[in-house]
Amino acid sequence: MKKIFFLLAATVIIILPGCGIVSKPIVQIPLPAPESENTSTITQPTLSNTSDTEFQNNLKNKTTQEQAELTLVHYFDLLNQKEYVKTTIYNGHGYETLQNWNPDTNPTNYAELIKYGCENNGWQCLKIKKIISKEEINPNEFKFVVQFLNNDGTLFERGPCCGSTEAEMPTKNKFEFIVKKIDNIFKVITSPVYIP
Repeated sequence: MKKIFFLLAATVIIILPGCGIVSKPIVQIPLPAPESENTSTITQPTLSNTSDTEFQNNLKNKTTQEQAELTLVHYFDLLNQKEYVKTTIYNGHGYETLQNWNPDTNPTNYAELIKYGCENNGWQCLKIKKIISKEEINPNEFKFVVQFLNNDGTLFERGPCCGSTEAEMPTKNKFEFIVKKIDNIFKVITSPVYIP
């Protein structure tokens, strides 16, 4: 069994007139990890360890474009319902941005990162109202243009942000998403709409 050690560091802070603050580490002592610490690796959920196999089974008799479309709708339904563990199955846009936004969160706790994206970081985790257009990029990749519903049932619109005017950043209610088959599962490559 591997032992994990934490470093206990003591720092002396010295304030010298005219020199500012100087800090200097004086002691570093390795300590064993607490017994209650869970040191197992967190793995990304798969269909075998979630209850989303029913959705996947429903895709079996669909065309690839229908599978991609249904996956996109399902992904946003899951986000809106706060089913963050299941959404990790269909997330194809990675976690780097979420990891940067949430440095205090375990970088491999993907469900928690998605939760913060939706609940704290400005992702708009809304249900899809309508698919406006569909385009096959290749047999395993599709582009969709969609509209979203606000939680009160009205059409979602993203207006100008960050000091921009309507002329500089016109209000938008149609958003493009790429869905691609990766490891035999369609995944949403485009991250949710972001409002700072």
